[in-house]
Amino acid sequence: MNFDVHHIQPLKKQKLSDHVCEELERLIANGSLQEGDYFPSERELMEMFQVGRPSVREALQKLQQKGLAEINSGEKAKVSTPGIHTFTGHLSGIALSLLSQDDERQQFERIRQLFEIAIVREAAINISDAELKQLHIILKKLKLR
Repeated sequence: MNFDVHHIQPLKKQKLSDHVCEELERLIANGSLQEGDYFPSERELMEMFQVGRPSVREALQKLQQKGLAEINSGEKAKVSTPGIHTFTGHLSGIALSLLSQDDERQQFERIRQLFEIAIVREAAINISDAELKQLHIILKKLKLR
């Protein structure tokens, strides 16, 4: 055999809840579970995956953090679709941490500018004639102020 053993990555141990979470994510991704569907009960999930209740609950909580599950006390967990609130919820904690340090704040500002430039570029490429006319009207009104 002619291969370098130094390029082989060792297998990482994974928690049972991570396996359950990944499998449920796969079912959502392939359409077997869709937004609004209820996940099987905790008991059913325990039987399906041959794991205990703590692993099932932890997996569902991870899905909730990713915006893929809605969990209400006393109800079965429901499949949901992550929205912008999911992203901004995670981002806000990171942003607050970064903004508390001067050099990190400057880096964050540069990253924000890069995002804004990309958004403006995308908008310019995809703007319709009607939207462009509306934008001109708005800009004229702003100039008159």
